[in-house]
Amino acid sequence: MPRFTRSWIASLAIVLAVAFLSAAHLLRAEDKPAAAPPAKRIKNAIVMIGDGMGVAHITLARVVTVGADGRLAMDSFPATGLVTTHSSNYPTTDSAAAATALSSGYKTKNQVIGQTPEGQARLTIAELAHRKGLATGLVTTTTVTHATPAGFCAHVGHRAQETEIAKQLVDAAEIDVLLGGGQKMFSPELLAELGKKSYQVVKDRDALLAAKGQRLVGLFSHEHMSFDVDRDPKVEPSLAEMTRKALETLREDPDGFFLMVEGGKIDHSGHSHDAAGVVFETRAFDAAVKVARDFAKDTGDTLVLVTADHSTGAPAITENLDIEGLLKVSASTERIAKELAAPGVDIRAIVKQRTGVALGDEDVKALEEALQAEKGGQPYVTQTVLGHRISRRFGVGFLPLEVLATQKSTKGHDGAMVAVLAFGPGSELFVGVQDNTELPKKIVRLLGWPVEELGVPR
Repeated sequence: MPRFTRSWIASLAIVLAVAFLSAAHLLRAEDKPAAAPPAKRIKNAIVMIGDGMGVAHITLARVVTVGADGRLAMDSFPATGLVTTHSSNYPTTDSAAAATALSSGYKTKNQVIGQTPEGQARLTIAELAHRKGLATGLVTTTTVTHATPAGFCAHVGHRAQETEIAKQLVDAAEIDVLLGGGQKMFSPELLAELGKKSYQVVKDRDALLAAKGQRLVGLFSHEHMSFDVDRDPKVEPSLAEMTRKALETLREDPDGFFLMVEGGKIDHSGHSHDAAGVVFETRAFDAAVKVARDFAKDTGDTLVLVTADHSTGAPAITENLDIEGLLKVSASTERIAKELAAPGVDIRAIVKQRTGVALGDEDVKALEEALQAEKGGQPYVTQTVLGHRISRRFGVGFLPLEVLATQKSTKGHDGAMVAVLAFGPGSELFVGVQDNTELPKKIVRLLGWPVEELGVPR
């Protein structure tokens, strides 16, 4: 029988260990999934942003409008991921910083549009699309110069510079279809300049539906467009109608297009703690999503992304949810607050008529104090106090009102991740957790362009 020395045993151990590790490596290599084939190149990209639309907002709209077991149009998208949204200076972003990230791939400070924190303007995906010869469009239910649409087409130090944003829009003339509110931001001189640059300017629904040509500006209200529950359909088109018209116009470009569609008033409802408003605005946004999804189904070369810039209000859906009560609400809290501000009105009667809720003495006192605060220069207090108390009756909670008083930068946003839902070629790229700066880079790659061309100094 051979004699085994310690050195021989040690050598054998090393050999066996190397063999084992090699085999394990081979097994791991075999177990690894094959690299995914390159995604099919897209011709068109549609980015749909539910402003302030967190996962809870989507859930509330789904449960109330189609039932807990029902599905919204956006629920049919095959690829789902989560998006982190922080800005460069806060864990909770505002729409300006988020739109800058979603359009350029760069983080910036809250309130800043299209610039780095140091003030360097960066090229957005819409501007890059224009340079590449694609048609471009922006659609919103806010002013067309508000933070989210502005983030795709303008570069200013503060989102409040809306007249400057309007001027940049007209001077650059890089957006072919621009639909939303904000007539007051466009002087007669700017409107005349639009005419010189071959834009057709329309101001009501009928004119929009009848419009022809490849360059179109629709300004359907003095400031923001109406909440969907308050909207006069003879005057203001729905978000779905604006989306359909934008697609009809942009698809005429043989090179393709980039379109951003914003459901801007979901955020406004969240700020007002208006649960019914969240439902109605998300429902209207989802109708526009269906238009885009159906277009993508027909073309086969269009990517549709649905996401949000951030979540607003941190709504909580309780077991006491009153679906029937929410569906019977006939006005936004913004509109009701304006009615309550008229002299000599019966607060209880107006709220009962509009919402079906019978106010108690404590509710009335809180609203009277809110009305006085607004007279003293604190805007939006009445609609938020009203929304908070009415929504609680319907089984929906929001951020405590005392917390709002401490929110100086975002005034009620919450920092939770938001969803991204993808439909069309390349949709698998958006599965998993990703930062908002990654979304435009992935779209640029799918369009077949070097990602380094996005976000260059402008």
